Amino acid sequence: MERLIDVMPELADEIREVLFDMGEYKLAKSVAALSLVDRCRCGEVDCATFYTMERAKWQDKPLKHVVPGKDDILEVDVLDDTIVCVEILDREEISAVLRRLLP
Repeated sequence: MERLIDVMPELADEIREVLFDMGEYKLAKSVAALSLVDRCRCGEVDCATFYTMERAKWQDKPLKHVVPGKDDILEVDVLDDTIVCVEILDREEISAVLRRLLP
């Protein structure tokens, strides 16, 4: 399992900075340890959403939704202070990497 910071360090920095700017300091610090567990399988080419925990572990649980207010980073889903999903659209370069790493 690849870590986000190892395969897409610029994206990891971007997410960390956005969370830090929102005052989500604990989440911002946790970005360095995020693993890429899976990607969204909706089939949309512009979807670059990825999961950092198996969906079965959080899918039906109440999540905290952090909305960074950026056009392409739509939402960061959090379960018990752990980032489980980062929803990103319109970032073809990211979706291409995700499709390569998580076919």
